[in-house]
Amino acid sequence: MGSDKWNFTINDCWLLGAVHSHLPFYPASKLSMENIFDEKHVLSITGRELFGLAIFGYWQVSDLAGSVFKVLEPHKADGATLEAHQLEIDKLKRNPDGARKAFRDAGFLLTDASWSLLE
Repeated sequence: MGSDKWNFTINDCWLLGAVHSHLPFYPASKLSMENIFDEKHVLSITGRELFGLAIFGYWQVSDLAGSVFKVLEPHKADGATLEAHQLEIDKLKRNPDGARKAFRDAGFLLTDASWSLLE
């Protein structure tokens, strides 16, 4: 899909489809502060996806492939909606630290040294 046809909503729908299917997520991008947070939109695309996982019942675990995000609270994943995701994203515009809290609350153990800023 070209960038002229892509947008946040399409990406969020893709995320929700996988969340409803309880699929595991393996990060394809480096999990660093610079790759997750964005000055203009609060979160980058990677950050927005991780935030959705955090609020919809996913936890970070380790397996043979490395870090993976798996649904451990299926009731949250089953109830995930595009509207709920967007409402939570909108709240971040007023409280950018809400993403850091969501990541901590979901047990995301992001090991990059820059994540020590989350503490």
